[in-house]
Amino acid sequence: MTASRSNPALHLDPARWPTIVVNDARRRPRTIVVTGAASGIGRRTVVQIAAGGDHAVVIARSRERADDVVAEATSAAREGGMVTVVPADLADLAQVRGAAQQIVELGAVDALINNAATFDIARTQPRLTVDGIEETFAVNHVA
Repeated sequence: MTASRSNPALHLDPARWPTIVVNDARRRPRTIVVTGAASGIGRRTVVQIAAGGDHAVVIARSRERADDVVAEATSAAREGGMVTVVPADLADLAQVRGAAQQIVELGAVDALINNAATFDIARTQPRLTVDGIEETFAVNHVA
């Protein structure tokens, strides 16, 4: 079905679209936690959060890779934008609990982006975490 001027309900008139202000200087910076932030979509998300003037909390297994993300995001950050690293292996529930405690100490969290995931199509036998949970389920759902 196509929109036409003869049917105003189907016509998309940009003049009638609502105005959405994303980066309003009067708003407080948001704190957004991103898991799996050391590479790929998570890394790009952290850079965009900092560039938008918000606080990105990076959950990453590798401190070295997290430091690379911090360097990239910090260079893209505008006023108010910042990055905090909380190292944690999401396959280990003790580390998940420790990360959660560190995040609580940072203050209120406005959003959580669950980006971390693991999947190995070549795996023929389940791999268990230190907690005895199948690794894919532990990282993708339990953590």
